[in-house]
Amino acid sequence: MATAAWILSTPADDLWRFETKDGRGLRRAVAFLVPFVRDRKGWPFPPDVMYDDEWPMRHAFLLFAGLAYGEPSHLDLWKPLPADSTVDEVVRNFFVRQPLLWVDTGGDAAR
Repeated sequence: MATAAWILSTPADDLWRFETKDGRGLRRAVAFLVPFVRDRKGWPFPPDVMYDDEWPMRHAFLLFAGLAYGEPSHLDLWKPLPADSTVDEVVRNFFVRQPLLWVDTGGDAAR
């Protein structure tokens, strides 16, 4: 969802700031996930992926949300995480491996 929001958002239709009537949206989703990326020990649910020990990795949602929301702490969390895995199943499920290719460093990166 974060990659779609990054690619498809425009100043007139900013998917990063869209919320449903009950307050659901990307900002809330990112806020939910960030603490568990910082420290996965607090995850309140059973593991939901086969190779749970291989996560977290450098997910694009942290980079894109950090830029979209002007939130340096998301970028600081993203930077030191592993960018690649040697486990085929993890690689297969890691959809955006090079998110920096989607960032316009010469233009308005904060959107």
